[in-house]
Amino acid sequence: MWELNSLSKNILTNMKFEFYDKLIYKCVFLKSDKYSIISKMALSSTLIMKFIPNLVFVGYYIIKNNQLEIGPYQGDVIACSPIKKGKGVCGKSYELKEEIIVPNVNKFPNYIACDSITKSEIVLPVFHKNQLIAILDIDGKHTNQFDKIDSKYLKQIIKTIF
Repeated sequence: MWELNSLSKNILTNMKFEFYDKLIYKCVFLKSDKYSIISKMALSSTLIMKFIPNLVFVGYYIIKNNQLEIGPYQGDVIACSPIKKGKGVCGKSYELKEEIIVPNVNKFPNYIACDSITKSEIVLPVFHKNQLIAILDIDGKHTNQFDKIDSKYLKQIIKTIF
């Protein structure tokens, strides 16, 4: 049984590398200055939703008036907005200016549930010209869906685009 689990994990890891390689290839064109920041958010959220399997929501929360307001996103749920600094996963990421990976959203203190489908989450700060401008929020259908591989590639995508 141990070998099957190890093999399954290796297959899933290799699949992640494949879809992130495809995603990065598609996102490189967003590096251009011909796209506004909002356009980059809209297009990248569409690409992330398309290339990463088992997602519920991909969206940007834009910093406005010292809180987070929903920006461009993909998903079937209506996003929660506004979010105060320090509240929920996105608000905590905004407060700390760092990424947060939540393996199980039901165990995160002060979690803000916008839907009942989300089981895990990764949020990353988005900087433009060294200024925090938004939080990228990605919700998954499964617990433990996100890890260091996701973090590494998503940070690379954000850095490339913004």
